[in-house]
Amino acid sequence: MGYSPRRIRPLADLLNVIGYLIKAWSLEQGAKRENARRFVIYQLLVIAGGFKLCRRRAPKTQRRMYVKICGIRRQEDAFLAAELRADAIGLLVGQRHNSPDFISSTVARDIARALPASVEAVLVTHVEDVDDLERLLQLSEIRTVQLHSEIAPSSVERLRGRLPYLKIFKSINIISADSVAYPEAFEQLVDGFVLDSINIATGQVGGTGKTHDWSVSRQIVMRYPEIPIILAGGLNSENVRSAIECVRPFGVDVNSGTKASDGFKDPRKMEAFIVQAKRFAKPQT
Repeated sequence: MGYSPRRIRPLADLLNVIGYLIKAWSLEQGAKRENARRFVIYQLLVIAGGFKLCRRRAPKTQRRMYVKICGIRRQEDAFLAAELRADAIGLLVGQRHNSPDFISSTVARDIARALPASVEAVLVTHVEDVDDLERLLQLSEIRTVQLHSEIAPSSVERLRGRLPYLKIFKSINIISADSVAYPEAFEQLVDGFVLDSINIATGQVGGTGKTHDWSVSRQIVMRYPEIPIILAGGLNSENVRSAIECVRPFGVDVNSGTKASDGFKDPRKMEAFIVQAKRFAKPQT
């Protein structure tokens, strides 16, 4: 996805500071000797403070909403998602809870291999065991995983240690206001969160077709501003606009809201959802 709000670029910062120091040196040679001396001292303090950027803030640009189409089970639906300019597709592998959308790691691998570079393949799984997760990821050859389980933070840390290249998203089941604190244990371990609904009656974790309390999701977005957060749970082309306005997420994730009666993807529903979601742009510095 190319985002990382928490990354620091010390080399670029150092080059920026050096540029200012050169400018200050030139001033030193002229009449503004005292001002130049103060400027040098200020820049040295900046270096000691961790290479904070000493330039005017860049103008804000607009970033279109990140859209993921989950529950892809065949290549034609993956190709359609790519054609409609989805940013990612979700391939469900490793089932532990009720869901009709799971496929084998081999099928997931074949779909992922066929995708254009502009579309990210995400392995969505209920698996918690680190050895099993590593095996599924190696078999599928997918480099992004969405942990849709109650996996422990220590296990996520172990997975990160084994596969340092891996991009990790952690799902958060939005049940009540208590859900706001849940991401804290994972904040430094993952690359993003997916806020989803849970259907306790049917045993479904994700893909429920049910929305949750978006005000709780909004609180999570506000509490963890430094990490990308994707909203899921009962979204469709008719409610995604209201959902984005309420929650202000980094992206949106849809499964049941794009299904046809045969369980595969409905081209019209998929197109309508992506068009509605992509109408929204978020300011990005």
